[in-house]
Amino acid sequence: MNAPRQSTLHLQMGQEVIYLLLTIAVATALILVAWMMSQPQADVVDPPTPPEDVAPPEDVVEPIAEPPEEEKKRPPLIALTESDGFSFASGSTEITASFAKLLEDVVVPRIRELGDIHQAEIVEVVGHTDGVPLHHTTRAGGNLDAMLGRGLDDLAGETLAPSDNVGLGMGRAVAVALALRRAGLEARYVLIPLSAGPLVGPGDNVASRPGATPDAQRRRIEIRLRRRFSGAPATVAEPH
Repeated sequence: MNAPRQSTLHLQMGQEVIYLLLTIAVATALILVAWMMSQPQADVVDPPTPPEDVAPPEDVVEPIAEPPEEEKKRPPLIALTESDGFSFASGSTEITASFAKLLEDVVVPRIRELGDIHQAEIVEVVGHTDGVPLHHTTRAGGNLDAMLGRGLDDLAGETLAPSDNVGLGMGRAVAVALALRRAGLEARYVLIPLSAGPLVGPGDNVASRPGATPDAQRRRIEIRLRRRFSGAPATVAEPH
C-alpha cells in the first residue's frame, strides 16, 4: 500500500522541479532582454564626404555623354532626278537655265539646312548614268583627263567632253558642283564631284548588267553631306 503513494509523490516532486527550472530560465531570459535594452545604442555615422577639391581616383572612367539625336542620324540623301526637272541632254554635261534655277531655289537652301543641322561641310556630288553607250565620235573627243586635273575653280565656262558613261557621270557631277557654287553655296562647303557611272541603280543596288536601253530612273545626281574625316586637314596641299 505504501509503494503507490511513494511513486506518486516522486512524480509530483519531479514535475515541480521541471516547473522551477522553466521559471528560472524564463526569468533569466527576461533579465537579459531588459539589460540589453537598457544599454545605450551607438549612433550610426554616415561615411565622411570627400572635399570637393579632391580629384577622383585615376581609375574612375567618366561615362561618355550620349550624342544628341540629330548627330546620330546621317544627313538624308538629296536626289536630283529627271522627273523633278534635273535633266541633261543625251550625252551632255551642260546645265540648262531651268536646271540652274532649281539648284538656286531648292537645292542650295536644302544643303544649308542639312549642313547646319548635322555640322556637315563636305558635299559629295555623285553622277549616275543609265549605261547607254556614248557615240563613238564623243569617245574620240574626250577631254576629262586633261580638264579635271585643273581643279574645279578653273573649269567654269569650259566644255567637258566625256568618252564613256563613267566620264559622263563625272562630267555631270562637276557641272552640278560648279552650278551650286554659282548659285551661292558658300565656300565653307567643300564640293567633291564623284561618278558612279552606270554601276549603281536607285536604292543602292549594284547593277551587274547596266543595259543599253535608256532608263530615266538611273540617270540622276545624288548629293550627300557628311562631316570632314577626323584628323583631316582643312585644306589640301598643292603637289610639289
